[in-house]
Amino acid sequence: MQKPALPIVIIGDVDHGKSTLIGRLLYDTGSLPADKIKEIKEASKNLGKKPELAHLLDCLEEERKKGATIDTTQVFFKINNAEYIIIDAPGHVEFLKNMITGASQAKAAIIIIAADEGIKEQTKRHAAIISLLGIDSVIAAINKMDLVNFSQEKYNGLKEEAITALSRIQIKPLLFIPISALKGDNALKRSKNMPWHKGATISEALNLLQKKSSQRKQTLIFPIQDIYTINKKKIAVGKIESGSLTKGQTLIALPDKKTIKVRSIAKFGKKRHNAGEGESIGIITGGAIEPKRGDILSQTNEYPEITISFRATIFWMSEDSYLKNNALLIHCATQQANCKITKIHRRIDSATMQTLGENAEKINHAEIAEVTIETQNAIAACAFKNIPAIGRFVLTHEKNILSGGIITDIDKNKAG
Repeated sequence: MQKPALPIVIIGDVDHGKSTLIGRLLYDTGSLPADKIKEIKEASKNLGKKPELAHLLDCLEEERKKGATIDTTQVFFKINNAEYIIIDAPGHVEFLKNMITGASQAKAAIIIIAADEGIKEQTKRHAAIISLLGIDSVIAAINKMDLVNFSQEKYNGLKEEAITALSRIQIKPLLFIPISALKGDNALKRSKNMPWHKGATISEALNLLQKKSSQRKQTLIFPIQDIYTINKKKIAVGKIESGSLTKGQTLIALPDKKTIKVRSIAKFGKKRHNAGEGESIGIITGGAIEPKRGDILSQTNEYPEITISFRATIFWMSEDSYLKNNALLIHCATQQANCKITKIHRRIDSATMQTLGENAEKINHAEIAEVTIETQNAIAACAFKNIPAIGRFVLTHEKNILSGGIITDIDKNKAG
């Protein structure tokens, strides 16, 4: 079964080379449409310029700014049969909102630092968000090494500076890589200008991140989105968010902990013996016990926690402030439950990432908060870093979205 594409977010300051690295990866892996390359080369020729890669990347960046054709905010490519989705982080508030609400679902990160400027404030803020979200698969790329004559001494100094800055926000990159995205040094091919670097290239680092992701426990998470009745048979439909299932397998329906057996699997009307992560399918279970909308199906020997209380990091999107213990509705995968925030441990300014206060009574617009949430009924949940699909949630009131958040820790003393 094909491994799902690994989503990786690229973070860094403006002009530090995020879009150039994305363009380089697209070009070197042959992921750009041939007609697009031809079109840009012809445009270069008409302007009397050589159709160099540098100009190609400039054109891609210019088109991205104009919102035309090539969108580098989320791009897909493949290296050695491994698939990746690269997400270019926008402004930090938008990035945080996208990550928490599920618009972006990065499982790893590349931090870009320009060799001629060093680590800057926006990079630190983005990195702080990565830390808050519990993303620990991180590599750091010191870019624009061509501007400092590929100096090993300069690279070592920047690396030490970055290690110090990132350690303050509990980030320890797996690898540091000196690169020139514009020239291609240590992107997919090993640099001839930096023979002193014996470590990985970007492509080798991506392979490491893919392997690290594959080694995580793949607990089956199959949220039931709806139940259809076709030819008097009830078909439970949804998307497999994690793991896989097989015809004949016995599953557990959460949070009720009732066991069911998979009688058949179908995808787009075609019968299947098994199905895996990322696939939208329908299953027939039969028997006296049927799954219902909102259930989370998992394997019987290893399934998520059932709880009524957990710690979380939330981003408050509503213009109206929230007062502690006010009623809310939580949406986690296809589950819903009445809930309230019982403790506001820390409020954080989303613009500066500075702490605004502790043990607070309310949360204001655009603030990040570390909180404890208690639900009226038990739900199946897990820390976001372990299983994002049931570690991410949205909070609403009277059908208005107020906040999104990620679970950081389950209160095992309040199991459902």
